[in-house]
Amino acid sequence: MSASTYPEWIFDGSPIDDLLGYGDRAVRFLRSLRHPNSTAPGGAFQLHDWQERIVRRIYGPRHADGRRIVETVFWMIPRGNRKTSLAAALALLHTIGPEKVPAGQVIFAASDREQAGLGFKEAANIIRMDRRLIAATRIYDAHNSVKKIVYKKQDVALQAISSDGASQHGKTPAFILVDEIHVWKGRELWEALKSGLVKTPGTL
Repeated sequence: MSASTYPEWIFDGSPIDDLLGYGDRAVRFLRSLRHPNSTAPGGAFQLHDWQERIVRRIYGPRHADGRRIVETVFWMIPRGNRKTSLAAALALLHTIGPEKVPAGQVIFAASDREQAGLGFKEAANIIRMDRRLIAATRIYDAHNSVKKIVYKKQDVALQAISSDGASQHGKTPAFILVDEIHVWKGRELWEALKSGLVKTPGTL
């Protein structure tokens, strides 16, 4: 039998450090969301065991001062495993959930508008499943306009951008989700976003 290509900790049930409870907090937030395509009772967001362990591994381990140890995550997930749904939920964790920061910027970045719009649409549809979230946010998704979700109380914004769009220098994001970077048109967007991350503590 060939060796598994997955890290052992994803499936082996081993303990994941979470002394301060931030990993559990992230999981509870994701499970509180609803998804339009969910088959669970009440349309609850479905988080598989292996997805839950990834979330706990990202948000659980902390430095002594409470700062998150994990700063960069690279994942390769086969099609059909709800990658976009999980990505959208994590973006919302940083937009309206306990990982948000006041006036923070959350970015969905992809090769083109259509691809970037997939993650944004997923996040917007999750919000539209809950009246409380609808009331707490403002969704901008008009055709051929900037795609953005704003958490009104603290002015946190989730925005979809693409590598074929306008320059993004000057952004200081708290969370970036980069999709299929291997097909991006050049490296300018990636370099701009990466340089913005170092300006803000606790970025991911």
